[in-house]
Amino acid sequence: MEHPYWFLPEIETVLFPCKFAPTRFNKKMTDFEEFEDPIEIPIDGVLDLHAFNPNEVPQLLDDYFEECIKADILDVRVIHGKGKGILKARVLSLLKKSNLVESFNAAQENWGFVSVRLRRR
Repeated sequence: MEHPYWFLPEIETVLFPCKFAPTRFNKKMTDFEEFEDPIEIPIDGVLDLHAFNPNEVPQLLDDYFEECIKADILDVRVIHGKGKGILKARVLSLLKKSNLVESFNAAQENWGFVSVRLRRR
């Protein structure tokens, strides 16, 4: 399966041709505008999920974690935001199931992120 985003490890950047971006709603605030240009995401151990459609999060987490492991970045911060906790719950559920994750720590209070420790290969 081809993913809608791709990693360029030689420059430690992720390119994501973003069809969904929360910063560009239409006037009804229900539909997302399509974008032609990719969004660059550095492989630096911080993944901000605000720019992604929630349906893309499961594959995005796995792919980002794999690239972090290749770059020997084992401590990652996943920013899910504060909100109602829906995305946080989904992220925590995915982290529990992931074979790439050694451990994770979500603060009892909702600070908007989860600290993740990846498994060394």
